[in-house]
Amino acid sequence: GLIAEVACKRCGELEDAIHVLVNCSYAKQVWELSPLVKPPVTSMIHSMHDLLIEAKEMITLPPIGLGITPLFPWVFWFLWKARNRLVFERKETAASETCVKALSEARSWHLANLGQSSRTPSSRRSQVSKPHKDAFSCFTDASWQQSSHSCGLVWIIKSPSATVCLQGTASRPFVSSALVAEALALKAGIQEALAMGVSRLACFSDCLVLVQLLNSGGHVNEIDGVLEDIHNALGSFLSFSFHFIPRAENSQADALAKSALNSCTSSFVRI
Repeated sequence: GLIAEVACKRCGELEDAIHVLVNCSYAKQVWELSPLVKPPVTSMIHSMHDLLIEAKEMITLPPIGLGITPLFPWVFWFLWKARNRLVFERKETAASETCVKALSEARSWHLANLGQSSRTPSSRRSQVSKPHKDAFSCFTDASWQQSSHSCGLVWIIKSPSATVCLQGTASRPFVSSALVAEALALKAGIQEALAMGVSRLACFSDCLVLVQLLNSGGHVNEIDGVLEDIHNALGSFLSFSFHFIPRAENSQADALAKSALNSCTSSFVRI
């Protein structure tokens, strides 16, 4: 807590909550380092109420990957912890360290909420929990190479009787991550199923994060556009579902994806 009329241990100015969180030179350094579209405007903040109003404008920059999870509560928290560490332990905390800790905790919170969101209703959730008996199956996979930022994609579509109806592979350059590659593979498989006239589809992927995002309506900045395309396409099906399968059970797709990456050519095979 704060004692009335106490001087800031860092700058010697009168210390109150607003000083600790925004006005101290240390706090200003932390906010300048924080990846925000708009850091707090200190001249507009004279009370905690003002600070909370200003906080609504503290939007995190998209590349950070926090989605709609706000960063500012964690910056507040670690500014306060840094202040207490200095006062009670006489230990300094670098502004960059405080910023990194805030980002780390915000990401942890974001990922934890993604996991929990699969248990909450969403208008964008998979419509069924298990494949419809008349559903076609779409198995997808991707192989991504970090050094070249290229990937190989594969989709295998099977009839309700497990007969392979269509198999396709493709290569893509300028792909930023393995998750993006997996999402692109699934999108391609869904589009091909639509082109075949499939009305019921069950999608299988060994990318657990992607399946969880689709089943929960979750949000990750780097694949938001691909997820939007997938969700838009799903409206054309009578039923659809997304399922995780271990890589060992997706070995055919896995091998084809690696081959597509190695060849860096596109192919399309109808069976």
